[in-house]
Amino acid sequence: MYSNTINHDYKEGNMFAIPTNKTARSTFTHYLLPTLVLLNPKKFHADISGSSAEEYLRQIWLGLGKQMGLRTFDHHFLVTNLSLGQNQELYLIHLPQPVEVTDAFYSAAYFRVKKGLFSLTIEEQRYFTLELSTGGEWKFCEWQGYHNSSRHLNYGDLPDIQAATFISAIQAKTTPQ
Repeated sequence: MYSNTINHDYKEGNMFAIPTNKTARSTFTHYLLPTLVLLNPKKFHADISGSSAEEYLRQIWLGLGKQMGLRTFDHHFLVTNLSLGQNQELYLIHLPQPVEVTDAFYSAAYFRVKKGLFSLTIEEQRYFTLELSTGGEWKFCEWQGYHNSSRHLNYGDLPDIQAATFISAIQAKTTPQ
């Protein structure tokens, strides 16, 4: 496993600081989504589990492009909600087609939840990506932390970009031992 700590150059924005030295794709998948998932998991869970999850992501994508001063293309995101077992939920996000090395094909928000009659408690949250690497390989990665304290964990190659392969890799990392 390879790990590194990420340092970004930032531009102050309304929501939080946005890196200015990255592309919109990279900023969306390597900064914005992990920050939303890991900083306020209960809100992100509510937004991504609702009936307008795709539109929620689309508006963040378009707003990011505007805030970065870029003309981003419109992308209609697809979110697949999966149960990974008792109290484990996974939201698989189909991203814009990767163009450059480190662009992600998928990202996923993982939640271990405790559901009450009228409440939901997030007991654990994690954020994973399937990223394009040099030579056309696909790296299975996880992001921990947010802002200046984020860490990128590279768990190695996956043989293909099939959703089932990515989901199996996530299950192997999140299944209680």
